[in-house]
Amino acid sequence: MLGLNVFHIVKEHHEAKRYHSFIENPEMASKLSCVKYVVVIFNFIFLLCGMLVAAMGAYTIANSDDLTVLIGDNLLMRGAYLLLGAGGAVILVSTAGCFGALTENKCLLVLYFSVLVTTFIVEAAAGILGFLFYGQLETYLETHVKETINTKYGRKGYNLVNLAVDKLQMEFQCCGFHLPEDWKNATYYNSSAAVPVSCCVDMTESGCNSAFNSTTIYQQGCFSKLLVWIQENVNLVGGIGIGVALFQLLGISFTFCLCLRAGKESRS
Repeated sequence: MLGLNVFHIVKEHHEAKRYHSFIENPEMASKLSCVKYVVVIFNFIFLLCGMLVAAMGAYTIANSDDLTVLIGDNLLMRGAYLLLGAGGAVILVSTAGCFGALTENKCLLVLYFSVLVTTFIVEAAAGILGFLFYGQLETYLETHVKETINTKYGRKGYNLVNLAVDKLQMEFQCCGFHLPEDWKNATYYNSSAAVPVSCCVDMTESGCNSAFNSTTIYQQGCFSKLLVWIQENVNLVGGIGIGVALFQLLGISFTFCLCLRAGKESRS
């Protein structure tokens, strides 16, 4: 009985000591409280980013028919599903992070911190791979897009290829892969016209596609325009990725502070 009373006295003394030390350091308490709510705000913004990334992935999957037949189905779809999966993971993790920060739950905070660090490492690896692919982009397009035009356009059962190539030439205002004369190498393009009508500046003009060296068709090839378009979009995505990564570093720092605080309180 005496031991139990001593235990309660020691416990009350320890709690009183913690309380007075906390009161005596209001500036520290205010800073820690500020960190907690910064982490909550960070997670809310991170949640919105996750929803945006998931939406981008879903939109790409739903509207990728034309592009996948040109640049390769695996490349685009893998990227789209990666975006969708990453967005979904971010939504779940940021929700757990908000709850963990508000309740200062050590287990949730440590889990959240670990996932943030892991995500940052994966993003860094993906960025390196993307940089390596960026250097091979010209070769990749040369192989896939040129082969698609030369071996599949006009071929029976490849209507999607026909639509995709025609759409490419109309929207980018180009003709052929490098030059309009490239249509001579298209195996299944069987037409008395020199080029498809999608090469025409004005497709309603009769006979607009009858000759290669004509002002009625686009004279620039599609390769250079498609390359520039992809590079601009890759640069945009890369810039956003760098911004998100820096934002994550802030979240990792703030979460680490909260983990330390939760750990000290649990030990005391």
